[in-house]
Amino acid sequence: MKERLSRREFLTKLSSIYIAGCGLSNGLSSNQLRAQELKYKLLPWQGDNYILGHKMRDGQIPIGKIESRKNFDFVIIGGGISGLTSAYKLRNSNYLLLEQYADLGGQARGGNYNGIGYTLGSAYLSSIDGELGKLLDELKLKPVQINEHTNSWYYDGKFEFISKATGLNQNDLSKNFNNFFNQAKLIWNKYNLDNVSEINTDNNLSKLDDTLFASCVKDFNPRFLEYIDNYLMSSLCGGINKVSAWAAYSTLSELVTPIYVLPGQNPTLAKTIAQKIDQKNTTVKNAFVWSIEMNKDGAKLYYSDSIGLMHEVNCKHLIITTIPMVASRLVSNLPDDVKANLMSLKNGSYLVANLCLSKQVFNKSYDNWMPSQYEFRDFTIAETPYEILNTYEAKMGSVMTVYKPFENGAIGRSMLLAGDRFALISAIIANLQNIFGNSFEDNIEQVVLSRFGHAMAIAVPGYLKKISIINQHNIDSLSFAHCSLGGLPCVQSAVTAANNACNRALRRKVG
Repeated sequence: MKERLSRREFLTKLSSIYIAGCGLSNGLSSNQLRAQELKYKLLPWQGDNYILGHKMRDGQIPIGKIESRKNFDFVIIGGGISGLTSAYKLRNSNYLLLEQYADLGGQARGGNYNGIGYTLGSAYLSSIDGELGKLLDELKLKPVQINEHTNSWYYDGKFEFISKATGLNQNDLSKNFNNFFNQAKLIWNKYNLDNVSEINTDNNLSKLDDTLFASCVKDFNPRFLEYIDNYLMSSLCGGINKVSAWAAYSTLSELVTPIYVLPGQNPTLAKTIAQKIDQKNTTVKNAFVWSIEMNKDGAKLYYSDSIGLMHEVNCKHLIITTIPMVASRLVSNLPDDVKANLMSLKNGSYLVANLCLSKQVFNKSYDNWMPSQYEFRDFTIAETPYEILNTYEAKMGSVMTVYKPFENGAIGRSMLLAGDRFALISAIIANLQNIFGNSFEDNIEQVVLSRFGHAMAIAVPGYLKKISIINQHNIDSLSFAHCSLGGLPCVQSAVTAANNACNRALRRKVG
């Protein structure tokens, strides 16, 4: 009788085959890699810790003595950019912030190597307007501007820049990009793609939201589309055959506008906000929320602390900044329609590798994009803002942050859950040695790998309509504030979602 595998078992087996292939990419199996003496220090996993989350998902909620019972006006679940922004806006109120990990920041957590701050995930700001601009001004943060032409593209063995010149100076890649820009400008100039709150009244926005992006670029050169696909994969966890036209055109507009980077990147924003709130009296870290029940007076929730003791908290208004899928599982008595809408948003998985180097190997551009045959989609150079501000010194070395989203989120989650750091990083380093030479590995002093099983919501066709419906729910004492509910997953959307949730929370509490 043949063995029948569950879907999860099948994905685990499939990922083990893939991982074995990764380990062989430089002629070494994963076991051989473990046996050899590494030239660099491979630090423990960062990013998601899935153990408690999977217990909650499977209904393994601990039952025990309640150590304390407290009441607050507001409770914020999650200490990422959205949760921190919510706490900052409610800093004069009676609130409690609960964060699962020891560090605040969510995907904007980070580290430091020789004075270079690096990120575990979220790196730059695509604009500094609106609510985010106001927040940056209040915090007295001034990110440096990185001009759009400083993206580079690894093309025919060289890192190329997109030339706006005409004639013989243009390579084939530049010509394709300029042809695309001419088409995209018709969209960018005609529609306000940032006006996501108008999805129900703007018919043009609705059409773009309903359209698969692949249908808009079917006449372009397939080799050029590889780069566009990889750009979208890195930014949205979905390529041209998955994301909507609205999401793609909105994201690709970053290729013709500046981006903004703080020294230390987005973790600097998270740390600065955290310093502005009274963490001693308002924040509990290493707190895992197991269950929530909404009631006529607000909400009751239970969380465990760093040593496993259980606590009960009651509040008048609850702000949940976790991914919508987790929010749907946390609240035990959500209406079926609200739960279904939250569950309908699908998430991509992601690996981020920070390679800390003893010296600079590459400094031509901040963000650098790869063709499809490589293991990763792009890499950024963390010391770039320090160089622009003239505070970089050669003795600081370099931090290369490598981004690897998974086309199939479920298989990616299974691979990340298996946790074979050696196989995953060896495949990436083999690729980088192919680009920079065999001596590249000699310059690596340490590697930090971060895994995110549910990194971001994928903006498939109909995404805007889904988040519009979620944001219009009518539970008075509950607001959702994950970044995906403010637009495309990014810092700007996290700040927007937090601002909307706090305004709603204050109105509902007063009302």
